[in-house]
Amino acid sequence: MSIINNCYLSCIISGSSIGSTFEQWELESSHRPRFGRNWWFWCPSISNNGGNFSKGKCTDIGIYWLCFCISLTLFL
Repeated sequence: MSIINNCYLSCIISGSSIGSTFEQWELESSHRPRFGRNWWFWCPSISNNGGNFSKGKCTDIGIYWLCFCISLTLFL
C-alpha cells in the first residue's frame, strides 16, 4: 500500500504449514514452523536493510512478531 509517493507500508502474515513436509534445516532453524504457520518469532524484532535516508537510496524497516510482519519501505 502506497502511503505517499515512494513510501510503502506492507502488512504480512505467514502462510499455513498444515500438511507441509519440511526439510531438516527448516526444522532446526531458530524461526522454524510452529502452530501451523511457516515461520514464527517468539520475541518481537526489528530489522533493516542498512539503507540510509538520503537521495537515491532505498531504506526498508521491518518489525516481526509471532506470525506477523509490518514493513516500511522508502525510496528517496
